[in-house]
Amino acid sequence: MAWKVLLVAAICLAFPAPAFASGPDYALPEQFTLPWSCEKGYPITWGAEDHWIHHKATGMAFDFAMAEGTPLFAPMDGRAHFLHDERPLETNLGHYVEIITEDGDWLVRLAHLRDPQSGERDVKAGELVGHAGSSGVPSAHLHVELLVREEGAWRCPDPVRPSELFGLPLETFTEGTIIRKQDCPAEVVVDGPIRADREAALGETVTLSIPLRNKGYKGTLLDDVHVLLAAPSGISHTAQAHGPWSLEEGTPLNVEIPFRPPLPGPWAVQEVTYVMDGQPHTMEAQGEMEVAPSALRLAQIDVPSQVGVGDDITLTVEIENEGEKAFAFDDLVLVGERADGEDWTARGGMSGTLMEGEERSFVLHSMVVPQNVGTWRGVRVGYTEGKETFFFDEADCAFPVEGAELRTDRLRAYVAADVLRVFLQVSNVGTAPARLDRLEIWGWKPDGEHTFSARQEAPAPLPAGGAALFQFDVPMDNPQGTWQLAEAGYWTQGDYYAIPIPRQEIVLHAGTESP
Repeated sequence: MAWKVLLVAAICLAFPAPAFASGPDYALPEQFTLPWSCEKGYPITWGAEDHWIHHKATGMAFDFAMAEGTPLFAPMDGRAHFLHDERPLETNLGHYVEIITEDGDWLVRLAHLRDPQSGERDVKAGELVGHAGSSGVPSAHLHVELLVREEGAWRCPDPVRPSELFGLPLETFTEGTIIRKQDCPAEVVVDGPIRADREAALGETVTLSIPLRNKGYKGTLLDDVHVLLAAPSGISHTAQAHGPWSLEEGTPLNVEIPFRPPLPGPWAVQEVTYVMDGQPHTMEAQGEMEVAPSALRLAQIDVPSQVGVGDDITLTVEIENEGEKAFAFDDLVLVGERADGEDWTARGGMSGTLMEGEERSFVLHSMVVPQNVGTWRGVRVGYTEGKETFFFDEADCAFPVEGAELRTDRLRAYVAADVLRVFLQVSNVGTAPARLDRLEIWGWKPDGEHTFSARQEAPAPLPAGGAALFQFDVPMDNPQGTWQLAEAGYWTQGDYYAIPIPRQEIVLHAGTESP
């Protein structure tokens, strides 16, 4: 081996390198990873000296016996250039890729690839860059070549300086030696279905067991583990636990996560996310869980026959405890869907206890005053414990909301002299005339800290189905910058109602812009 290294050294000295104190970092190639799969090993059929003797390389090169189609990966982060050797020689590089390190000092060439590729792109270590083949040569093998950039040119690395290459001692790379990739990064996988430690019931805490395994060959630490589950309603919920957990190479790890299901019925695991080295990694996962219903049951619900815009919504629910012991709760909750598709909530506002077999009525009040006409629906009824809500039954009910409702048809703003002029056209999509006291707009000035506003009196009621155009003039003390309109609304009988508007960002300049 000694005379072979000296031979390569003598050849490489034909391209003199600068002093050791400057130039490329010769420790960097030690950190490169072998460009094939973990635990795979391939014998060297031609070493660096043979390539130099036969004039088959300009850098430090090795040939590996490798079957056609073997996947090949980037040995380091860098810029990959996909090329084809057009030289009319008996043998050439064929299809090949040159990957240059991010600092531009080192180049790794993988040659005789199976498939033609072109162009260039950034790659990460371990990213697939091609497959072994026989392009440019009679039989399939992989040609790996290392070059260093010195004095503005790609040269053969000084063979005396690096002690390791691809994480292995340099003297290992001799003809006939099988070079095996052993130091692989951690690879965490879900190693089976996710299960609860016992039969689950609504409001009770179960423990989800998450079987993980490190398929890689390097230990790691997991900071957090999250499980995404699909509820019977179709809405996803997350259970999570915080580590860290140590996960050695090739070893299993069972992470336990507490979870209180907020809905009865069948649940399904969708995916698992773990955080490693500050980065989240998501994997598909499987698992099922049936959550038994609560002892509480919705016996009856009474809703108003009609509610007016701006009126309070009051409902009465009849709740029965079908269990064999008393049931205490902090509050009762009903959630539903408004006419515009948004959620709304009604609460009882007090705690209670139902004895076994007891049935009792509770009055719930909406947390919002209706501003949207149309059909409002109840969806689910539940109870709260602390900050958590558990829905024990469906609340299949509906009632109409009637009255006036204004929507924006058109909004236009521009600069007129030293005034920001806003035109707002609205229509009444409700079922009753809108008796407006006044309309208002407000927004943010360019500094982002101060607001502007303007108001306009309404001359007459706006009938259902009718439309009206309003003009607002806002004096501008500083016309430079972005003035952002935030909201419009109207007052009627002392109550304020917002009018949905599109997002408006008006960039203003000195001078006047026409509409």
